[in-house]
Amino acid sequence: MLAHAGGEGTSAEDAEGEIFSETAEMSDAVDVVIAGHTHNHLNLRVDGKLIVEAYKYGTAFSAVDLKIDRATGDVTNADAEVVSTRNDVLAPDREVADLVEEYRKRVAPLSERVVGTASGELSLAKTEAGESVFGDLIADAERESAKTDFAFAVSGGIRSEVDAGPVTYGELFSAKPFGQKLVRMELSGAEVESILERQYREGRDRPLQVSGLRFAHDPSRPFGDRVTSVALPDGATLDPDATYTVAVEGFLSGGGGGFSEFENGHNRKTIGEDLDALAGYVEGLPEPFSAPEPTKERRISVPRQ
Repeated sequence: MLAHAGGEGTSAEDAEGEIFSETAEMSDAVDVVIAGHTHNHLNLRVDGKLIVEAYKYGTAFSAVDLKIDRATGDVTNADAEVVSTRNDVLAPDREVADLVEEYRKRVAPLSERVVGTASGELSLAKTEAGESVFGDLIADAERESAKTDFAFAVSGGIRSEVDAGPVTYGELFSAKPFGQKLVRMELSGAEVESILERQYREGRDRPLQVSGLRFAHDPSRPFGDRVTSVALPDGATLDPDATYTVAVEGFLSGGGGGFSEFENGHNRKTIGEDLDALAGYVEGLPEPFSAPEPTKERRISVPRQ
């Protein structure tokens, strides 16, 4: 079984995460579960089934050995090893390393092009409400590129931070490597409110990054009733009956992540890609540019303890 679900733990006794409860419910016809999503190391058994997970980004792989009864086709034993591929553990294959270096040189004029100078780190560290410096900047870039009222960006789609100083196109590519289409659409205020509420549901802990609005939510309230206020930048309250323009990445525009409201957007138009929007936005900022500071100007807030 290949599952985009994971957990953490070194034994069945201390294992925590959805992959363990799911495995316990699987048929005994399943012998091995290849897990993911949580980017952890797993090599243990639950309910007699082997569960393996090999970190992330190709830094390791799961080598699974199965013994199979030739007469019946049944798996009689399963063992695994999580094998590291890190350069400090395993020397790169020379032929492959040479090939990688050749292509690195070919793309260097593009990847090493400086698009701006950041006055501070473009960090993914989140506030208690789930907002980040880099997330705010990316959402602003997508809203500006699409010329919309609001923008929503996927937190999990931002894959790396960027240090203060010169910012290269390659660094932005590392942060946004998927080539997501940027889609402009129209939604009602009520649909926007529903999207904000849908961020907070059982099993989800990655709120969207937003631009063009501010909202508050209370984690102590029940799912479906956590968003307590939504306002525009000028302080006006979001009108549930009004129509607003919204920019979203392709994953969201198709209802990804469970955000089905985006599928109902009207007057949809693809206006480019997320990486180009980010690079173009950064290039147009005054030098050195400053990113938003969510600890000072909060777009997402929770009640103070």
